[in-house]
Amino acid sequence: MKLAEALLLRSENKQKIENLQYRILANIKVQEGDKPLENPQSLMHEAFELNEQLCALIKRINACNNATKLPTGQTLSEAIVERDMLMKNGIYYRLWPQRLWKGTTGLPTPRLK
Repeated sequence: MKLAEALLLRSENKQKIENLQYRILANIKVQEGDKPLENPQSLMHEAFELNEQLCALIKRINACNNATKLPTGQTLSEAIVERDMLMKNGIYYRLWPQRLWKGTTGLPTPRLK
């Protein structure tokens, strides 16, 4: 399986699990004397199976990301972490001029490497 296929399957499985969670909750609470539309136990079983498949898939994706080297020499996992940190830190860089404009300090001065 190619990495792109695995990533797509991971997304689909996450969506299915989320859908199952809603269906489980909807079928657990029923009025006394009424029957649920779907069997909550079979839904739970299906959710646990999907979760196990998702866990195995994520392990394979992570192993692939750790083994794949980019032309820069870093692994794909390392590049993903750097991207995530840049995105997370981006908010600070966008907020910095606003803090300066208001005359408040307290944020570190952004420095480029």
